[in-house]
Amino acid sequence: MPSLKTLLQLPCGWQSSRQIISSDGLTLHLRATRKTAQCPECLQRSSSVHSCRRRRRQHLPCSGQTLWLIFTVRHWYCRNPSCSRKIFAESLAPFAGPQQQSSTLLQNMQHQLGLIAGGEAGRRAAVASGMQNCAKRWAGYRHRLQPNPGTACCARDTTRVKNTAHSKKVASNICVV
Repeated sequence: MPSLKTLLQLPCGWQSSRQIISSDGLTLHLRATRKTAQCPECLQRSSSVHSCRRRRRQHLPCSGQTLWLIFTVRHWYCRNPSCSRKIFAESLAPFAGPQQQSSTLLQNMQHQLGLIAGGEAGRRAAVASGMQNCAKRWAGYRHRLQPNPGTACCARDTTRVKNTAHSKKVASNICVV
């Protein structure tokens, strides 16, 4: 029988320490199983923990419930005197990026659902599958537009572009002539 870690596609090197079922969904508290960590700057291993912080990420839904993962991320001292980085943190990559609020798997699922059934239909499908917190984004994800007469536009993809002054949304239509 597959383990909980396999069924939920949890990241390697992390162990579940606590499970909570609430109205918000399912919450799993995870802690790293490694005794040491490698400095990303000088690649030297360290066993000196500086501090711990919690990182909350939304993951793929489980049985129609939102699944929240709370990682206890340790910050380590780099004991290499020639290294410019004195403190570093455990990475959640490739499971999730440093600024992401959801897992990469969930983002891929959201992207596919947005392309297939964006707008109100995508929002309803997201809520039904347990993606409540991202459902507000679905309304504007895909629009059915016709930019020119005679051109059938089947989707609109919105991408956020960052520049030095401000960030803006750039929309592109996927059209069939």
